Amino acid sequence: VKYFNNERPAYALNYKSPVQYRTELGFG
Repeated sequence: VKYFNNERPAYALNYKSPVQYRTELGFG
C-alpha cells in the first residue's frame, strides 16, 4: 500500500477520500 501511494499519490487521492489517503500516508 505504501509503495502504491508513493508511486501514484494523485491516483490515490482520486480513488479514495482525502481523509483516508492522509490516514494511510501518515500511518505508513
